[in-house]
Amino acid sequence: MNHLTGEDISFTENVQSGTIYAHKNGNCVTITAWSQATQKLGTSSLYATIAILPQQYIPNYSLLTYCCINNDILCQIIIGNDGYVKIGYSLSLTNNASCDIPNGMSIYFAITYVI
Repeated sequence: MNHLTGEDISFTENVQSGTIYAHKNGNCVTITAWSQATQKLGTSSLYATIAILPQQYIPNYSLLTYCCINNDILCQIIIGNDGYVKIGYSLSLTNNASCDIPNGMSIYFAITYVI
C-alpha cells in the first residue's frame, strides 16, 4: 500500500485558510474542504477560485464535477490542469434559481481523481 500524504492548501482570498486539504495515495488525489466563504462568492454565472494546488496534485486534464453545499446549493467544481480549484455556476435547490454563495456560508465537499 502506498504512503498517504496530506497537504494544506493555502488560499485565503475567498475561503478560510487551512480548511482545504489534498491527500495523495499513489496516483489518486482527494481534495476535501470544510471551509467557509470569507466574502460573497459571485458564482451564479461564473467561477470563484477557492484553492491553488501544489504541483504534485495537479491533474493532467481539467476536471469538472458537482457538489451540493449546505443541502441547498448545487455547484460546479473545476479542478484545472493549471492547479486552480474553482467553484461556480451555483443553483439553489430550494427555488431552482441561480444564486451566489453568501459571505459566511459553509462549504463542504470531497473530490477524488486520478493523476
